[in-house]
Amino acid sequence: MADLSWAVHITYYAFLFSLPFATIGFGSGSSITKTMGYLFIMTTVLKPRICYGRLDKALWFFASYLVIYVLTGVLTIFSLPEPDSSELLAGFRTVFGTLVQLLVLFWVSSNLLTDSRVARASLFAFAAGCMLLGVIQSLGYTGEVQGPDERVAAFGTNPNLIGHFLVLGFVILVGLAYGQANRNRTARACFWLFSAVLFVPIMRTGSRGAVLALVAGCSVFVLHRASLFQRVKLGTIGVAGIVLLVFALFTVETMRTRWERTLFEGDTTGRDEMNAQAELMIAEKPFFGWGPIYHQVELGRRVGYHVARDFHNLYFHMVTEVGLLGSIPFFLGVLVCFRSAWRARNTSQGILPLAMLTTMLVIGLSGSALGERTLWLAFSYTAASTAYPIARRRALSFEALKLHRAHPYTSQPVLSNPSHYQRRSV
Repeated sequence: MADLSWAVHITYYAFLFSLPFATIGFGSGSSITKTMGYLFIMTTVLKPRICYGRLDKALWFFASYLVIYVLTGVLTIFSLPEPDSSELLAGFRTVFGTLVQLLVLFWVSSNLLTDSRVARASLFAFAAGCMLLGVIQSLGYTGEVQGPDERVAAFGTNPNLIGHFLVLGFVILVGLAYGQANRNRTARACFWLFSAVLFVPIMRTGSRGAVLALVAGCSVFVLHRASLFQRVKLGTIGVAGIVLLVFALFTVETMRTRWERTLFEGDTTGRDEMNAQAELMIAEKPFFGWGPIYHQVELGRRVGYHVARDFHNLYFHMVTEVGLLGSIPFFLGVLVCFRSAWRARNTSQGILPLAMLTTMLVIGLSGSALGERTLWLAFSYTAASTAYPIARRRALSFEALKLHRAHPYTSQPVLSNPSHYQRRSV
């Protein structure tokens, strides 16, 4: 029987490439990303062993959160009178379907990305999609200017969402170029050719959360385990990036005005009020929360909206939705992913998994990223990093090194711990 792994891989790369264009719809709720996602999931039945054969520990925690989500949602729906319960049920079904799809995506991706070649190609595919998005925005396909700050975003969609895509693509491009154990000349060439294509559109979106995520994600690269020369190179690039970022914050009018209002006038576009109300809601119902969907309705009522209001914060969203009962399993899953990303520093993937996860967790401070595929891509990549072999630099025992220097033609240096260099999992 023919090996059909190529079909799974090709559709997966196409799906990741389409992620930055998730806001482009065909009508009737369809989009490029949804179409490619359904096509990819259909091809996974061709190779079920490589797609579903491994159950990561984090998957069980995320599945536990989903079970509690269903239970609290059912209880909330039955506690409301008509027609509120019917409207809540419709929203609950939609969000539940999305969460199931994201959980399946995490399951499949955490299996596929255990192959280093697939992981590299997958990250390149997503970064390529982000670079194309940056080119499209740079060419002026931005729709109407949004708000008094003249924020621009490709296709006239949400500037914050576009900024989040571009930031993650930028961090991935830096990681592929300088954050892994193996040198990748293609990634370095792409970084120097396209970094400006990603950086400038980020500034033009005016997304303050995107800037903070960019700084946080790139700051992680100082933890990269590399030679002194590579660390100096990374440090030089980092300092140059900070200088360029400061220069852009003062020269790009959109970003400058938004930060000035934040720092000098305390303008947070209503987030301070929403955060204060979220804290009160947590204090009132800390253990079971307010229930799915209804917690956004309650927030909207408290801040003067006649419709449900998004929290614009992943952490407040989680705790008000399912309380501590459901939030603890979810954040334990995040902790498992973070632990895997930390250990991945010793593998061929280097610091990139940790940088990606840090970027998305910081994005969660300014947006409810739970339903975003990019967050689950970061979870998947970090979870898969536990399967990579350790790739440490060779070290010589002190005694063997002294002997070799004293008699360079009669002795050979000896590895201090040969077991470290065998191919094994973290």
